[in-house]
Amino acid sequence: MNLNKSSSLSFAVMLFTFLFISCEKESGELFDDSLSNPAYSADIIETVWSSSVDFSTEYETFISSATSTNNMLLLRSSKKTYAYASNDGEFLWSIDNIYDQSKRQIETTTLEDRIFFYSFKDRRNSLLGFNTNTGVLEDIIYFDEFPDIVGSISKYTFFESSVYLVSYMPNQTIDDLDDFSLFIYEYNIKTNEVSLIFQNEQVFKPYFEEIPELAINYDGTAIYYPYFEKLDKNVFKIEIVEIPFDGQQEKVVVQDVININFLIGLRANTFAVQGNYLILNYSSGVEKSLRAYNLNRNGELLWKRNSSLTPQFYMGNLYLIQVTNSGPLIQVDIKTGSNLWRYNGSVSLDHFTFINGKPLAAEITFGIKNISILDLNTGNSLINLSIEDLGVLRPNDTFVRRAHSFNNGEELIVITREGGLFSLKLPF
Repeated sequence: MNLNKSSSLSFAVMLFTFLFISCEKESGELFDDSLSNPAYSADIIETVWSSSVDFSTEYETFISSATSTNNMLLLRSSKKTYAYASNDGEFLWSIDNIYDQSKRQIETTTLEDRIFFYSFKDRRNSLLGFNTNTGVLEDIIYFDEFPDIVGSISKYTFFESSVYLVSYMPNQTIDDLDDFSLFIYEYNIKTNEVSLIFQNEQVFKPYFEEIPELAINYDGTAIYYPYFEKLDKNVFKIEIVEIPFDGQQEKVVVQDVININFLIGLRANTFAVQGNYLILNYSSGVEKSLRAYNLNRNGELLWKRNSSLTPQFYMGNLYLIQVTNSGPLIQVDIKTGSNLWRYNGSVSLDHFTFINGKPLAAEITFGIKNISILDLNTGNSLINLSIEDLGVLRPNDTFVRRAHSFNNGEELIVITREGGLFSLKLPF
């Protein structure tokens, strides 16, 4: 593995000092609203370190997915997943892709010196635990060895030292989708124990592709799951259950009636929760709808609007982003659903990241060859950074795959499709 320390984007000290100061108000806020777009030159960005993936086989040519966890970068190719240190870009280890790859991004949880992936190894739902220092497989937990887990596991999500499982079981036959039982389990990795935390013995089971995901609220205090009861053709009652992590009793926090054609496909069944607000997004062949509920008022519907964009909470604010394809980034008033500002870029959730702890975001746009740093207070572009600015050897053949914030938002790590890694110092 080659690790090339560089600062190819550094600039004259006097110019840097001037621009850095100009990004801050005397009141301590980050920056002034700017009439120019972008507000600053890419020259104010400094490269902390750079590195690159040395693919193990000739069949690997690009990175398909990347994420960061526990001060590690995980980069997935067609054959392997590579781990690099976030602080200096050092190569750590690689593993074969024997874990579940159905989700858009890699999902893991870390416990002490092991990192866990969900897997269908040997066609069995399982957890794989790898040593975080060496990448050696040390644990395999098969969920079919737990007699308390019934039905077919359809969805999962990690939170801290647990993995949460959604299971459906037919009450009569598998063809009668109107008559299923729903179970939600918590598997605690530390104690190796399974607990049934919710069940409903009369639900509609969507086809596998349309089964909703579990969601954790922005505050990290509870997990949520929507389920359905069929009332008529394309008409369903939806209920969303809240299961607190502190052991309090679960409760249904939202009840509503919606029109969905599951045969066409629930293209976006995501929702977001923060504080007392739950924003539900679904899009089907019948209608597109974004709905906001007040959980402090028995799930009262606050507003709804025609939109297929996906809700995202960050630092107390609500943003709407396209999941597939690309579209604008919109900040919305949580209480009214009206637009506060609109950034007319080519934004998609796969190529977008909030910069931890700061009202900033990084958006990959313009044919995934540019990175824009956005001011989330105004929707203005602060910096537009191109592939050429990174100093890559073949800029015409290089595309940005992902960007992740690091070191409390002080650095932005950019990952290219071709396996390049660049840690950039942010002056804001």
